[in-house]
Amino acid sequence: MISSDVMKHRFIGKIAVYIVCAMAAGIADLCMLELAKPVWAVTTVISYLVITEFLSIIENLNDAGIEAMQGLGELIRKKEH
Repeated sequence: MISSDVMKHRFIGKIAVYIVCAMAAGIADLCMLELAKPVWAVTTVISYLVITEFLSIIENLNDAGIEAMQGLGELIRKKEH
């Protein structure tokens, strides 16, 4: 059973973790700038979060019975490795 209260708490927790990850990556990039090194942390972290969320959406749609999503999920998983 899906409860809006449970979903709200899971969503808030997930967003909080994402914000912490993005801020940590931003700090890492600032340190890299100070050291005159190439920045890559924000791009890497945000890309990972986007891909993870995209896969989650595809899996949820597949679980909901939308079979067209199964092939797309498999294709993305292959690209991931």
